Amino acid sequence: MNGIGRTLGLLLLPLLLSGCGDLFDVENPTNIVDEELEAEAMWTALGNSPEGVFSLGYDHLLLDAALIADEGTHHATRTSRIELFQGTIAEWNEQYDARYNEMARARWVADDIRERLGRLLASPDSDRRMAHAYFWGALSRVVLAEHFVEIPIDGGPPQSPADILESSVPLFDQAAQIASAAGETRLAAATHGAKARALRSLYFERDRDMGLLTQAAQAAQQALNLDPSYRLDVRYQQPGTQNSFYARASTGSQYDGMDPRYANQVDPVSGERDPRIQHTDAIATDGWGRTIYEPLKYQSRNDDIPVSRWQEAQLIIAEHHLESGDLPGAVNRINQVRGAAGLPDFGGGDAEEIFSQLEYERRTEFWLEGRRWQDMRYYNLVPPEWTSANQQRGVERRWPVSQQERDANQHYR
Repeated sequence: MNGIGRTLGLLLLPLLLSGCGDLFDVENPTNIVDEELEAEAMWTALGNSPEGVFSLGYDHLLLDAALIADEGTHHATRTSRIELFQGTIAEWNEQYDARYNEMARARWVADDIRERLGRLLASPDSDRRMAHAYFWGALSRVVLAEHFVEIPIDGGPPQSPADILESSVPLFDQAAQIASAAGETRLAAATHGAKARALRSLYFERDRDMGLLTQAAQAAQQALNLDPSYRLDVRYQQPGTQNSFYARASTGSQYDGMDPRYANQVDPVSGERDPRIQHTDAIATDGWGRTIYEPLKYQSRNDDIPVSRWQEAQLIIAEHHLESGDLPGAVNRINQVRGAAGLPDFGGGDAEEIFSQLEYERRTEFWLEGRRWQDMRYYNLVPPEWTSANQQRGVERRWPVSQQERDANQHYR
């Protein structure tokens, strides 16, 4: 972030450290000046802050990404959200303008905390707080790269999504190494899994360089070797944070919601309703003629959101097997994910049939978890609700950086 972003990041810390329940294990009723952040009593709070700042923007981003992909819909008449739904990207939009600022702030805070803890901790190379700072800083980079056309770092020149994804890899490596040294096996596994996600995206960004997909599969297997059922969430807890996806799409507001095409989704293998997509019965019809369902993916304002879990590792390995010509290997990995969901095995077929099933598994397994827009881009699947003009512009586009970044960063002048 630029200088303005730094100020905002530091202003957020007193708010985060003062009233966020179990998520931030500290009681502090007053503002904290910068010098006081480094007192030993604050070190645990410092270590939790990268996740806290990340949480403030991530749920909002999932809502907006669901709208621009084919997962979500808008039932009201707010122009900025209708533009998302219709695929309008190039013009200024208050929604993704705010999303850039939130996720760039999360990246900066994580990097700042990492630098502070590196000076303060007696054994930073084996302290879980340092591992978390590395992890959330790396994941913030991945999320920025997946959603924005370019990303400046600390007021520097804009970098491509591929370059930012590449820069996340050594940070994940460091996070995994520290987590392992700290005895945090599940965190280490989730970190390898998140690294696999970054490398898979980089595979597509670098013209389907198979070496990168191989590295992604290797990182995914490392994750599974450490913990075959790992899962890491970004945590929400009122009053400090709340899961805005639930608040906006599942509370009877009839504002944002799930795309009705996902309602009562039938698994192509069993012919039965897929249990991974849960929602209410139809509750109304909006002014656009779309049936309103409320998603039940998140069922309270305190529900956590998964950011790295074992099913993604299995499907990344399946994709590598498929692209390498190992069709039985791909089917086996797909079926491990299906079996955990209580679904019958997929019988396989030719490469095209296996790809179709893999795409279905990713679409269904990670519904409303912030993967779909990237998959639609990488698989060249144009969201059906985009206007014809936006469809012609192509699905590979991303959102621009915020106006605040442009105003403050000399490289945009």
